[in-house]
Amino acid sequence: EQLQNEAWQHQSQLVEQLSSSQRQTEALQGVLQQLQQDLTHARSSSEERESIVRTAVSGLVVQLAMAEGSLARLQLGLSISRLGNLGVSRAGALGFTEVWEDGPVMREAAARQAVLHKAREEVEAARKVRMRAAALCCFISASSKTCVQVLSSHLACQHFEQDKTGSKGSKEGEGVICTTC
Repeated sequence: EQLQNEAWQHQSQLVEQLSSSQRQTEALQGVLQQLQQDLTHARSSSEERESIVRTAVSGLVVQLAMAEGSLARLQLGLSISRLGNLGVSRAGALGFTEVWEDGPVMREAAARQAVLHKAREEVEAARKVRMRAAALCCFISASSKTCVQVLSSHLACQHFEQDKTGSKGSKEGEGVICTTC
């Protein structure tokens, strides 16, 4: 009988341990299910946050691109207005035509071109005078019968006058008389 009592006690202890283990298993399974639900919830909320962040970032990128485009158009508009702009003028009773109106940069360029053109004309005129003067002779005086000298030796001389008398062999106004020689 004692063996039987010990077997019963041992069996009751095993049953208690088994029931205790089952309760722990059920509790751990409940915790595991709760943790799995929390993980699923965390993943879904993380995905939602990532989706929200992606949407916000893409919106910001679009806004930045639009702002950069606006800035570029504004800068281009300012640059173009410096060069000039396209205007509309009336052409007849019912017609309109497009007209280019120069801006300040184009007006400055035209003024500079005019100044350079005038300077070029002055240089060309001086070059022609020198070429003509090099070909002429310097007549001292027809009455003194002094030799004719080449004008190139008197180019620096400021005392030349046009020969209006038409001295020997020269056409009217072509000779140059040096008043210092």
